[in-house]
Amino acid sequence: MAMNNFFLKTNRLIFLSISFIITTILSLTISYVLFLIHPNENDTGFTSEKITVEIIISLLIAPVIETAFFFTLVFLMTKYLKKNIIYFILISSILFGLSHFYSVDYILYSFFIGIVLSIFYTISEKRNQGDGFLDVTIIHSLYNLVILIGKHFF
Repeated sequence: MAMNNFFLKTNRLIFLSISFIITTILSLTISYVLFLIHPNENDTGFTSEKITVEIIISLLIAPVIETAFFFTLVFLMTKYLKKNIIYFILISSILFGLSHFYSVDYILYSFFIGIVLSIFYTISEKRNQGDGFLDVTIIHSLYNLVILIGKHFF
């Protein structure tokens, strides 16, 4: 409860920064565990030879479309149907995970990232100056940037 109050009362830049850091740490932890279980399944599905196309898709198109469909639309539907926020978190995370169907490991990985993003979406919507769509799109784009940098430079 104290953490939820912290996120609700902190300014937007700090909220986005902490959300991004938590998402990245969780992502690295999940990736490490999945690598230990299946060391040869680390393909994210991107095989584009042109990094420009990959950057545009990963940093602009995918975060906007995925946030709109898997978070905003599901959030509005669960709110309209007056369902508990847990329904939103589960449904959006399942859809987000299934949309990343490069491998079973990547679906699981994306499901857990979807949980984190849906929680941040919910918190952002509760904030006075919050905008769940914009905040999660920014977090998702920054996260994808880290993945691209790691993929191409390390």
